[in-house]
Amino acid sequence: MAGDTSMVEQALSNAISKTLEEMSFSEVIKEESKKLDAIKNGVYCASLTVSDPFIGKLSLYMSTSLAEKLTEATFGVENIVPTEEIVLDALREFINTIFGCALAEIVDNDKSFMLGLPNSEVLDSFDVSSVPDAQLYLVDQEYLVLVPEGAALT
Repeated sequence: MAGDTSMVEQALSNAISKTLEEMSFSEVIKEESKKLDAIKNGVYCASLTVSDPFIGKLSLYMSTSLAEKLTEATFGVENIVPTEEIVLDALREFINTIFGCALAEIVDNDKSFMLGLPNSEVLDSFDVSSVPDAQLYLVDQEYLVLVPEGAALT
């Protein structure tokens, strides 16, 4: 049932681990102690909304270097720095898969869910300390941040 914070957090954790392990062969470790205040010097962000059976949003933030590493691993290219558009596209795929997997676990089996179109952008920085519901993960020794929004997800 949506709205159970521990169930939602576990579903998101399962979804991000499964997605990044299967798509980019990267180990994902949940970081329980929030040691990160901000991601600076270039941040990739992807977000996706759900409008049915509840309203919510999931956003994904990571450093430029981590986004490029995950993109390279996902597309199987080495020693070639992917273009910004390719990285943005990869992030849209990541957020779509992560949120879809999490919602499949959260939403009752007899209900469907309606996702919007994923968005992605490049930011100068992201202040993690200003987001109380931020979930931190370590991937290739860099932080990745998931931010769920909406009553059913927080």
